[in-house]
Amino acid sequence: MKKYLIIPILCLITFLSACNQDATLKDWIHADIYRNSDMILQYKDTVDMQPYFEALIASPTTGTVTTTDLSYQLVVKTYDQTLTYQLVFDLTEEKAAALSNAGSYEIPFEWLDAYLVADLPEEQFSYLMPPKMSLSIDDYQIGYGEDIHWSIHPTASSTIPVESTTISHENYKSSDKTLAIAIDFDRMQPDRLSLLIIGIDDVLTYDNITADNIPIPEEDGAYRYELTGHWTSNSDTCGGTVTYSFGLSLSTPASFDLNDQIFEPGDCMAIRIQNPDSLDYRVETYAYNRTIGLFYMEEDLVGLIPLDSKTAPGNYSLYIYKDSTDQLLKTLTYEVTTKEFNTQQLSVTSSTASLKSDDNYAKDAEKFGDAKDYSVGEQLWEGTFIEPVSGRVSTEYGTIRYVNGNTESSRHNAIDVAAATGTPVMAANNGIVTFASDLIISGNVVVLDHGYGLFSSYVHLDEIFVQDGDEVKKGQIVGSVGATGYATGPHLHWSIWKNGVYLNPWKFIEEDLFTNFQE
Repeated sequence: MKKYLIIPILCLITFLSACNQDATLKDWIHADIYRNSDMILQYKDTVDMQPYFEALIASPTTGTVTTTDLSYQLVVKTYDQTLTYQLVFDLTEEKAAALSNAGSYEIPFEWLDAYLVADLPEEQFSYLMPPKMSLSIDDYQIGYGEDIHWSIHPTASSTIPVESTTISHENYKSSDKTLAIAIDFDRMQPDRLSLLIIGIDDVLTYDNITADNIPIPEEDGAYRYELTGHWTSNSDTCGGTVTYSFGLSLSTPASFDLNDQIFEPGDCMAIRIQNPDSLDYRVETYAYNRTIGLFYMEEDLVGLIPLDSKTAPGNYSLYIYKDSTDQLLKTLTYEVTTKEFNTQQLSVTSSTASLKSDDNYAKDAEKFGDAKDYSVGEQLWEGTFIEPVSGRVSTEYGTIRYVNGNTESSRHNAIDVAAATGTPVMAANNGIVTFASDLIISGNVVVLDHGYGLFSSYVHLDEIFVQDGDEVKKGQIVGSVGATGYATGPHLHWSIWKNGVYLNPWKFIEEDLFTNFQE
């Protein structure tokens, strides 16, 4: 009989120990709340510990819960012992109980509010958390940043803020403005979507858009999208805003064209690259085997390709490469037609002929220096060129010239205009003076830089009216006709060249290089 009394007596002792009616709140040192072995709250003040003491020690009431949705551990440290309780909460019935070895006791459900604020178990309330959005651009999944301003109400008396920010996001690059941005939410569709599209110079604002019609900017550029979902209809349980951010860079593909497709020897070809993404281009063609410089002209790149007067007729290809990788981007074709040039027999005195000696060429080259080697990287000329002087054309561009009956010929790569000494000579177009001085063979010379590597020269002048570095305008007087240097009489020797290749000046008078680009 005594053997069977042991268990009830032990239970009674345990119960009396756990619910010691003689204990007072003064005996309590602190009360700690744990979830999943992590302490989330600690109470040391008697005011904070009073509810626990009253409910579990002073006047406990037996109670239990049907379902345990959330569970915490309460550990009370006193001067002579440690009391441990399991606090369980039924969210559906909104009931709570404290379990110990001594029994199960009813506790206020409102205790849960403080625990949720201290440590929200998101897995338990995932249905109240902000929905997840999937974002794709042309079926490519995009990572986005989030700025969450949300609140949930897991109990009737609690409001838990949910705030977080993720800055990093992907930037999608496209050359197709017909792309489609698709979004979808795993649950809880937003009541409203608003959008900011932030460009470098402008911000586009949309207060109310639909998920299946997200705008795309019309202009090229780098944009930051800030798409905000607004949830208000379920505000009694949860709601707020979430801003999803991602980048979109739009660039129209580069296109390449020439100012014409059929050229003559002495013409100047021009290439245009529209919507370039950089200067990382290389242009090559068999008809001109030197470096072809590219320059910005507003948003485009342009380059000049001079064709020598001796360029052989035929069909040619022009190749555009991505310079850093040697990737061939585009091949353009053009034709150089046959051009007949005049032949001229020229007689000069022995003293004049003697000027063209190797020694004089060397002296002139040294004095001329780099006057035609460096050009400004912008277009200085405006429209078509004008004839620098009025008079009789004594020698055309490209004329095949024989001097004093010699069987070897030379090319006259300029236009000679005979006029009286002192006749004013005008700048054929806007430019900067890079040389204004005398040479042994060419006499008094003025050289103008028109930009993009294009130069013009005015030779055999009687007088010079400008200085190196002067900026001159089309039609401005730069000198006067003379017969200085290697000349048989007063005339202007007028030439235009690019990278040492002399071009037909008449073509520059007929039309501007850039007005005939094929659209």
